[in-house]
Amino acid sequence: MYRVIITGKKYISRSVSTKPAREKNKSSSEYCLELVKTCDYENFICTLLLQNATRSSAFAVRSFNVEVARVAEQVSQETIGLMRFKFWEDALESCYSKDLKAVPKHPVALELSKAVKGHSLSKRYLNNLIAARKENIVPKDFVSLEDMEKYAERTVSNVLYLILEGCGVKNVKADHAASHLGKAQGIVQLLRQISHFLI
Repeated sequence: MYRVIITGKKYISRSVSTKPAREKNKSSSEYCLELVKTCDYENFICTLLLQNATRSSAFAVRSFNVEVARVAEQVSQETIGLMRFKFWEDALESCYSKDLKAVPKHPVALELSKAVKGHSLSKRYLNNLIAARKENIVPKDFVSLEDMEKYAERTVSNVLYLILEGCGVKNVKADHAASHLGKAQGIVQLLRQISHFLI
C-alpha cells in the first residue's frame, strides 16, 4: 500500500498559478488563452498543437479547469469557496440552456458556452471537474495510490475526455487511453507538489 500525505491548507503546483490573467479590452477567447498560458503553461503548449477548429474549445475547457482549480487557492474561508463553486455550477447550467442571455458575462463562461454548443461537450465531465475540486476545498490526505488515481481521473482525465469530444473523437479506446494518461499526469502533478511541503 502506498501512503502519500500532502499537508497544509493549500495545494500548490507548478502547473497551476494564482497569477491574474485578467486584462481589460480582451476578447473572451484571448482571456481564456492568456489564463491558460499564465496558470497552466505546460498544457497551454500542448493545446497550441491542436487544429484551429478545435483549439478554441480546448482552451475554453482548460480555462474552466483553471478557474475551478484556483478556487481553493484564492479563498481563505470555505464558505466563500463554496459560493464560487456555486457560481460555476450555475454558469455551467446556463451553458446548456437554450437562453443565450442566461450565460454570465464572464469570459470563461462565454467561451465554454460556445464550446458546449459547437462541439456537444458532455455535461457530466464538466460537473466532475467542479465536484472533485469542491470535495477537496478543505485538502484531504491521499492514503493510497488508488485515492490519487481517483482524484487524477476526475480532475485531469475529464479534461482530456472533453478535449477529445471537442476534436470530434468519441471512441472507447481513445477514452481508455485518455483515462490512463490523465491518471499518470494527475499523479505526477500531485508528486510535484510534495516538494513544496518539504522545503
